[in-house]
Amino acid sequence: MGCGKRMIKTALCFLAAVSMVFPGGNSLSAKAKPLSGQDGNGNTWVYDRETKTLTFSGTTDLEEFELDGHSPEPGWWCWNDEAEHLVIENGITGLPGEEFSDFYKLKTVELPDTVTYIGNCVFDGCVEIETIKMSENITFIGDLAFSDCYSWKNVWIPEKVTSIGEWAFCRCMSIKEIKIPDTVTKIGAFAFDGCANLKYVQLPKRIEIIEEGIFRDCKNLSKVEMPDSVKKLKTGIFSGAGITRIEIPKNVTSFYKGKDRYTNNGIFQDCKKLKVITIKSKNLNHIYKGAFSGLNKNTVIKVPKSCLKKYKKLFRKAGLDKKIKVKAISGKKKFSPMRFPEKKYKADHLGPPCTYTAFTSIILIISPASA
Repeated sequence: MGCGKRMIKTALCFLAAVSMVFPGGNSLSAKAKPLSGQDGNGNTWVYDRETKTLTFSGTTDLEEFELDGHSPEPGWWCWNDEAEHLVIENGITGLPGEEFSDFYKLKTVELPDTVTYIGNCVFDGCVEIETIKMSENITFIGDLAFSDCYSWKNVWIPEKVTSIGEWAFCRCMSIKEIKIPDTVTKIGAFAFDGCANLKYVQLPKRIEIIEEGIFRDCKNLSKVEMPDSVKKLKTGIFSGAGITRIEIPKNVTSFYKGKDRYTNNGIFQDCKKLKVITIKSKNLNHIYKGAFSGLNKNTVIKVPKSCLKKYKKLFRKAGLDKKIKVKAISGKKKFSPMRFPEKKYKADHLGPPCTYTAFTSIILIISPASA
């Protein structure tokens, strides 16, 4: 779903809010709202006013619809301003798109293991969702599937998911960490854009392209683990993110501009806390012009020693500010004097391995006997 459609949805939400403040619009009164019905695919739905629960049952996908201001809304959507609980019963096979978009009072969702995919915008704008019991058999998560689910904290991506769409989790403000299963081979652009409290992300081991703007404006993001499978980085991935250090894996060959949609140009644009970029790859052969725009002037870029001269030239050509230092990765290991005695001297009867102090004490005890 593009930005134009998103703007239409925003306008519709505004009109809905206005109709609540100024009654007399064309919305159904509470008494006129249907309590049950069928979707276009023959699945049935029931709404319980007392528990504020919407329940679906059937043996196929739910009906897809578009909240575009023109297409008719399905019968159950009239409860978007009241329903707090959603139960999809065993037998429903998929959620094609927008079925529960802007159910802004929805708090809990239960999905059975018969559901195998979540399409575009299914829970987009469900700002109060706190809990989602996810199907273990989901293989695909569509564009904007959970966009603006501000209150959802414990996000679990099932182990069978292979693809995550664009803006899929954007502005999920309460997410703090997320592990993406290794079955995932594609993550769409801006997937976690605006997840302001996201601190830690573990990317899947088979991902090859980090799409544009994935972690844009993740202001508290401190750690991202990128696997060695990554070969290409695109525009604005960390724009406005809170990272202090980042390691570029050994198989990355290019910094690629991509479509450069709705984002600043640089990969690390406005990363004000960024101190060190360590590039482990010796095979970088393409960096788009502007890849380093907006980079913190105090950032140091570290590269393999054998590539130092080549990469300096490549980086400057791409527009790297001359004030930003490019250094060789140091191969020296730090010496820790406290660890050496611990490894070499062990005395089981004393408990843990002897520290330097314990070793000195033994010398003092046996010294008089040897005099």
